Amino acid sequence: MKKILTIVAAITFAIQVNAQTGDPHFSLAKGRVFSQREQSVMQNGVLMRNGVVIEVKNGSERRLYEEMKTLDGSKVLPDGTILRLDGTQSRLQEGERIFLSGVVSSMPKDEYVTMSNGRMTLVKDTIWIQMDRNLMLENGNRVFVQGYVVTSDGKKVQFNEGDKMSVQGVWMNDQPVFNSKLLQSSK
Repeated sequence: MKKILTIVAAITFAIQVNAQTGDPHFSLAKGRVFSQREQSVMQNGVLMRNGVVIEVKNGSERRLYEEMKTLDGSKVLPDGTILRLDGTQSRLQEGERIFLSGVVSSMPKDEYVTMSNGRMTLVKDTIWIQMDRNLMLENGNRVFVQGYVVTSDGKKVQFNEGDKMSVQGVWMNDQPVFNSKLLQSSK
């Protein structure tokens, strides 16, 4: 009986050790559900928009006035210069962003918000993320988790199931009833 328990314990230990040495790139698998912390790291960072360097942090945006450090040790300066640990430097171009992880990428064009199953959802590179906070779009529109958008000129528009708006703030599907969707703005 002791031998059986010893063998079971050894097998259990071996399985646990093996599970901890999995593929380090698994987190990049398509369709994976990311934790709140991972989503925060993926979304937060710095971007260049209209020649202005903007810091994105927890869904809020503000102009970058001081040096910011990424998780890989790189530094981003207020003028958009990126200083890497190995001494190389580059500069953010229009439409590029550097994430907190240190990865630089162009902002995807297929990034949008949509109403899906009655919930507001952000779609990034085929990954669907349910919105848990309001989102400011590039043109100043603000999308609310309750299912409506307040445009930069103050109009309140309700999302219907399947409606899509790009992160640039442009409707991606036909909006023939746009004017009838305007809601009374709460003043």
